[in-house]
Amino acid sequence: MENIGQRIKELRKRLGLSQREFAKKIGKATISIAKWEAGDRTPDESTLKLIAKEFNVNEEWLKTGKGEMFVETPIKEEGIKVPFYPEATLSAGEGIEATTEEHFWVEISPDLMLKLIGVVYRRGLTLLPVYGDSMEPTLKSGSVVMVRLWEYEQNLINGAIYAFRVDGDLFVKRVEIDPVNKVITFKSDNPNYSSFQMKREELDRVKIIGRVLIDMSGVY
Repeated sequence: MENIGQRIKELRKRLGLSQREFAKKIGKATISIAKWEAGDRTPDESTLKLIAKEFNVNEEWLKTGKGEMFVETPIKEEGIKVPFYPEATLSAGEGIEATTEEHFWVEISPDLMLKLIGVVYRRGLTLLPVYGDSMEPTLKSGSVVMVRLWEYEQNLINGAIYAFRVDGDLFVKRVEIDPVNKVITFKSDNPNYSSFQMKREELDRVKIIGRVLIDMSGVY
């Protein structure tokens, strides 16, 4: 059964806030948020009222799960504008030279983003097209992927797919980290393509753009 901590986590994700950002808004320590969400502690009555007031949350929902999350559902929630770089193609193959920074804006509703990736990011996103078949069946040639920019994460996730530059060429590959041998493998999902490795001292050639969150093809 869902508890208060789980509902706080659900609320925080719905708002697109990190534990640190959520804690700052209600004047609490980040560790307190972590303990609530883990079920190790439960916020007191005054804190629940503070959360409800700060985020316009239905206090009854926060305590029991009954009713709607928010006191009022906005008639129109402001969309999230994400830049799309149609010419900055990511290579699912041998690498494509980055030649343009021209872009236009795509508006994505928070509800749609929550449905697609389970969290709402209001900053640090971009849309990039993919060319080539080395990441099939995960990403097909012509796909458009949503990328969470590196400056907003700064932490490689083993097994995740990343967009990156090597010596100026753009790639999209799955990353496998070998901490023992200090080697990173950039792997294609298509078994017909070979992978390539880099040692830590070679990584100055790599500029990570960000982590691929989802293939947006067919969404619009």
